Amino acid sequence: RKCRSGHELTKQTMDQIWKCDICDQLYGPGYHSYECRVCDYDVCPNCVVGPPCQNSHCLHKKHPGGIWACDDCHKQFPTYEMSNGCRTCDFDLCDGCFHKRKTAVGTNIQQQVAATNPDP
Repeated sequence: RKCRSGHELTKQTMDQIWKCDICDQLYGPGYHSYECRVCDYDVCPNCVVGPPCQNSHCLHKKHPGGIWACDDCHKQFPTYEMSNGCRTCDFDLCDGCFHKRKTAVGTNIQQQVAATNPDP
């Protein structure tokens, strides 16, 4: 994965609070960021390898607030089941559909990031 200017992202463990530049989610110290130091651009692990919604926003675990249906398989889920959702677009995926999309979309990106900065 690359930043908006085309620089490769490298995996870093952050030592302070930071915000993902794609989804605006805040993270605390100790969380991994995929960053471009040249552009001061940080991306959370969900946005690096997770499948996006129909408008290219990343998905996060959330309680949709009531009975909800997966936007891919259309199966309905009870209130207590969490979805992989986009707050902006009101888009939700069940775990099964999320993992199918993640495998299809994220495998190549994950391999590219790992190749540029392998774990020790």
